[in-house]
Amino acid sequence: MARLCEGLATRRAYRLTGFRFGIHSEAMIIARKGAYRQMPTRALGDRAAAGSPSVGICQSTGLLYPRGAMRSATTIQASLLTDVGRARTRNQDTLRVCEPNDRSTLSRSGRLYIVADGAGGVGGAMAGRVASRYAAAKVQELYYRSTRGSVGDRLRAAIEQTSDEFRQHLERPGRMKQMATTLVAAGVRGNHLTIANVGDSRAYLARGDTIQQVTEDHSLVAGLLADGVITPEEAAEHPQRNVLLSSLGSAPDEPRVDIYTRRLQPGDAVLLCTDGLTRYTSDDQLLALLSEEPEDQAAQRLIDFANAAGGLDNVTVAVLRATRASRARWRWRLLIGALLVVISGFLGLALAALGLIDVAR
Repeated sequence: MARLCEGLATRRAYRLTGFRFGIHSEAMIIARKGAYRQMPTRALGDRAAAGSPSVGICQSTGLLYPRGAMRSATTIQASLLTDVGRARTRNQDTLRVCEPNDRSTLSRSGRLYIVADGAGGVGGAMAGRVASRYAAAKVQELYYRSTRGSVGDRLRAAIEQTSDEFRQHLERPGRMKQMATTLVAAGVRGNHLTIANVGDSRAYLARGDTIQQVTEDHSLVAGLLADGVITPEEAAEHPQRNVLLSSLGSAPDEPRVDIYTRRLQPGDAVLLCTDGLTRYTSDDQLLALLSEEPEDQAAQRLIDFANAAGGLDNVTVAVLRATRASRARWRWRLLIGALLVVISGFLGLALAALGLIDVAR
């Protein structure tokens, strides 16, 4: 894991007033009041873990550009952002991204993007920060450590093992007894998309002029809505809309882990987000915000929309756009290689002809 995701960014992170940013031609991450430097995974509840950054970039400072990306049929342009919102003082959300630069790891495991939304209960915002950061880091670590099974199987196993550690922590004396987090993860290997979800953070897939909510919320209100007990309008204002039926750390039972698979097409946009965004938006509004130009500003537009609508919660978004990898440079390399072969052939014939002439003399 030490060299799994070394950064190849053209720029490092620079500090401006209130936030750091970094830009790459293939990816952009903005973290308000955050840091990029990946902190090592610590024991759950460790005091130092509470100060770990809300954005993790796989063993590196800066943005990642996988060496093998240009060779695959589909590559990802990622725009990610997390914001504390207008009403809270701490950000309990976490973003993590890993884009391996090792060709074998990229082929075997692909890229991984994680969004988590922590909740602290009596432990407050600090417990929520610990929960979301630890869960996201641990799921990433366990996923890349595993090499057997499908992407979905490995994500499920990583989430369930992380949940086991949460339960063991909550049983220890002197620890924060109430902490939980949602988690939605997107694994992208080639043009295959795998989504894993626990809680009410969501994944959407936008294609053309349509958008689909891929995940299903594990919440009381979502269950009531699915059963026809309440209407969508009533669900939006329901007093218990924040009550989760499944999350990491919330119950002694195994969490419900849903796995979804899709085949990506060039032009598709995948959105991972917390409920700090979806509490204010409809599907049509999300599609419009994702479709506006410039595309690489979609994450900023979504954050701005949530804050303008109230910003009562932390809000985190990851926009992943599938694009057809450019093969122009490989065509040029093939052409140059062919020309070199032809030239070397002519040179060989010329040298051979000169040798025959010398022998004749």
